[in-house]
Parts: sequence; structure tokens; C-alpha cells
Amino acid sequence: MSKPLTWDSGLRWDTPGLTWGGSLPEPPVKQLKRTTSMTTTEVFGFADAVNQAMSANQAELLTKGLTVAPWLTDGATLKTDAVTKNTTQEATKAALKTQTAAADGALQALYDFYSSKLDVMAGAYGKTTDQGKQLLRLRSDVRRGPNAPKPAAATVKP
Repeated sequence: MSKPLTWDSGLRWDTPGLTWGGSLPEPPVKQLKRTTSMTTTEVFGFADAVNQAMSANQAELLTKGLTVAPWLTDGATLKTDAVTKNTTQEATKAALKTQTAAADGALQALYDFYSSKLDVMAGAYGKTTDQGKQLLRLRSDVRRGPNAPKPAAATVKP
């Protein structure tokens, strides 16, 4: 059996204007190395340690052809930016916790109000009447997911 005929057009997947099925392919996303294995405190400590080493060895590194003064300036700028953004992040986390507690309290007050009104309405009809049972079903019908099945009665074997 002969080999299938293949043809190489010389085009790559990222050739400008090349379309697949009427749309351009998505370019690859550059994956940056993350510092997720380090805490914020560890990153700041690492930056301080390297900065201190650069400062302490600045004269000797200059004799070896390395000028670290611009690195010190750039590092200080990057650290200031990181500290500012981390401070903003921590303030936002604290505000989120406060707002979450407020929202939870408001939701609980709303539920309690309507739940008590539902109980009063069902009580007016009588909780064992068809109308009372239908009203009380409103609460269970709103819950997410079906009710858990009742466990089977245990049988005792002699």
C-alpha cells in the first residue's frame, strides 16, 4: 500500500492571515514562573537579602564588570510597588470580610422575616391541613437538591 500524499505549505499555525475554520487560531499564552511556593513575607525577605548582598558587594562586583547601582534602584522601585499593592490587597480582604458579614446578616434577617410569616400563615390554616402543608412546602421546595432519603429501618436478626 502506498503512503498517503502529504503536502507542506510552509505555513505555521501563527502565520498572519491564516485562518482555521473561518477564525484565527489563539496565540499561545506565555506562562510566567510564579512565586506561589513563597509567602509574601518570604518574598520580601528574599528581596531584602539579595539587595543587602548587592549593596555589600557593590565595589567588588564593579571590579568584575557588574554595575549593580541600577539594579538597586530598580529593585527599590519594584519593592515599593509590591508593598503598595500588597497593602491594598490586605485592605480589600478586610473590607470583603466586613461586607460578607453584613450581607450574611441581611440575608439571615430576610429569611427569618419570611420564615416567621410563612409559619404564621400555615398556622392560620392549620399545619396539618392541605393548605397549611402546601404553604410549609414552600420552604422545602426552595432548598437546593432533593431531600435526603430516610434511612431504612434497621432489622434485628436473632
